[in-house]
Amino acid sequence: MWLLLTVAASAAEPSVRDLTFFEEKIRPILSRSCYSCHSDREGKTKGGLALDSRERIQQGGNSGPLFVAGSPNESLLVKAVRYDDEELQMPPN
Repeated sequence: MWLLLTVAASAAEPSVRDLTFFEEKIRPILSRSCYSCHSDREGKTKGGLALDSRERIQQGGNSGPLFVAGSPNESLLVKAVRYDDEELQMPPN
């Protein structure tokens, strides 16, 4: 997860290693658990959030940016998947 935060928060283009990690480790999780509610391709962007492109991930949603550069524990995405915040638990079921 930390690498996702680093890659998405960075303005620089990701390295081949970073892209490979994302495609093999992160995208399958997003696809399985997040895209049904947060995907332009699925036609659903609940909370104004789409996770199916780098640009949309960087844009964030109605709650603001997904990432706090250098502070993964303060990032909305990390908080959502950790279930630490009762109002921000994803996926909700």
